[in-house]
Amino acid sequence: MTIIKTNRFERVISVLFSPIIKFSKLSFNKKLLIMFVLALVLVLVYPSSTLLEIGKTLKDVFLTLLKSPVPLIIFTGIVTAICTSEINTIIKIGKKVMFFIILFGIIGATAGMVTANIMHVSFGEIDSVSSTSLSNVSNTIGQGTEFKVTEYLVSMIPPSFLDMFLDLKYALALIAFSAVFGIFLLKLGKESVLSKGMVELNKFVTYMVDLIIKFTPYGIFGIVITMIGGQDWEEIKKLFSLLAIGVPALFLLYAVLPAISLIMVRLNPLIFYKKVSPASLFSFFSASSVATIQITEEATENMGVSKSNRDFTIYIGATMNMVGTAFCLSMYTVMGANQDSLELIILQYFLIAIISLTMAIGIAGVPSASLFMLAFILSIFGIDPSIIITIAITDRIFDMCRTSINVTFDALIAVIVDKLNGKLDEKQYNLDSSIEDKHHH
Repeated sequence: MTIIKTNRFERVISVLFSPIIKFSKLSFNKKLLIMFVLALVLVLVYPSSTLLEIGKTLKDVFLTLLKSPVPLIIFTGIVTAICTSEINTIIKIGKKVMFFIILFGIIGATAGMVTANIMHVSFGEIDSVSSTSLSNVSNTIGQGTEFKVTEYLVSMIPPSFLDMFLDLKYALALIAFSAVFGIFLLKLGKESVLSKGMVELNKFVTYMVDLIIKFTPYGIFGIVITMIGGQDWEEIKKLFSLLAIGVPALFLLYAVLPAISLIMVRLNPLIFYKKVSPASLFSFFSASSVATIQITEEATENMGVSKSNRDFTIYIGATMNMVGTAFCLSMYTVMGANQDSLELIILQYFLIAIISLTMAIGIAGVPSASLFMLAFILSIFGIDPSIIITIAITDRIFDMCRTSINVTFDALIAVIVDKLNGKLDEKQYNLDSSIEDKHHH
């Protein structure tokens, strides 16, 4: 009798925990998809305040966990990449990386301007939104939209070295400091105590990030519930024209430009998209390039990119390669010009592309930066900045899309540069396998 009861108890436990065990064995992408669908179903079927509160808690915990190691990720990644490489290799990689950052950024900005003009021809002026929403967004982006170049440049300089590690708005300063420190260690030699110590610290940071990423599916669950459950759908409908053309245009940028680039260097783009998908998907939900660094690095490693290249390119690209951001800034600027019935000439389009790219490179760590940068660009061309209020309402959706594009292009540049330098392991690249999700099994 005791044996029978024991067997029944084991079967009950097995039934209860079987779904959890099966879920834990799924791949990273499948876990994200399941939690996304589950959150979507729950928020549509049971849109309660309790569910929204649970979603908000999960989202806040997840985003806090993501942001906490970012300064260490940037610092140890760049320093290790430099101090374990040869100076000639860094210069060789750096030149090509910056070339492609600028090239793809200009293409992205140009695509954004074309999209804005298509939007204007197809839909005309975007419908205005309610005064309540305008008030809410105004409070979100602060009092006014005035942007001063001098104040912005000063704001990028940290009061102390410690502030670079405590506040993400000093990300560019942290990159510069990390590069200088890495060069210093490079001069000391790879076998120096400090250089070896940085390598070990980088391993620890990687391990810590692996642990944090395990929480990702639950964080995505919270983000989806918060984003959809708290959305004013009436306002979204009024801004349908912005979403209906802007989002598909961003998808085309994601799908077409990398494919053409890879074909030009004789690589199969389908393999690239398959292997980069974990990073693209993660960055879409987290809306953070720097928080996705670890997954992007794993994706490029799975594509056969050399360690020296991926360490350097991914960490630099996470804060400087902003193809999607340049797209949105230029699109918003031309939208504002069309709204004001301004006729732009070729030179002005060219300047918009260059300025959008320049602003996008320094945009990463400044709160509400895209909105303030946009106000600055609009003021240059005498465009009414009031359109910022309309744009800000749907900017969260565009932010997710453009971040995913930024991360995808980080990986793309790493692959192309390695291929051009003859360092890419093409056998590994063509190996038909996705990332083995070691931290999710």
